[in-house]
Amino acid sequence: MKSATTTKRTTASKAKRTRPSRSAKAKSSNPVSKASSYAYHTADSVLQAASEGASNFSHRVSNMIEQQVSNGADMIGQIAHSTRVAADDMDENMPQAASLVRSMADRIDDSGAYIRDKSIDQLVNGAAALTRRQPAIVFGVAALAGFLALRMISNASSEQEPRAKAASSRRRRSND
Repeated sequence: MKSATTTKRTTASKAKRTRPSRSAKAKSSNPVSKASSYAYHTADSVLQAASEGASNFSHRVSNMIEQQVSNGADMIGQIAHSTRVAADDMDENMPQAASLVRSMADRIDDSGAYIRDKSIDQLVNGAAALTRRQPAIVFGVAALAGFLALRMISNASSEQEPRAKAASSRRRRSND
């Protein structure tokens, strides 16, 4: 029978043969380390590019919204000018109404200047605050805007119906 020391030596020598040496470990982990580092840097580059793309997109959208707000403020200014012209026309026949229309034009002009002077964030925060303070007014304006949009759509479709009927009757006559 083998002694305990012989068994230990045999097991230890088997372990030495099956266990890779430290230099072998370093060689085998080196390609894995390189691949891991490459993947990390690639992922970092992709995330940075995505972040820059999102930032550019956000900047473009912000500029586009600011341009639309500026266009809206200009349109409000034109409405105020037209209202003043109407007030001037009313001066001879209805001076009191003309004064009222002029004050309305001043308020419209002030609204346009307010919109022009504020940033988008300030406008959104102001609208949110107004909605919290006066929800009935906001609901009424939204309902009025919906009603006007519905009227414009229905008028546009009713104007197109006679044209479509006339065009189809012309086609029938030319085919006959």
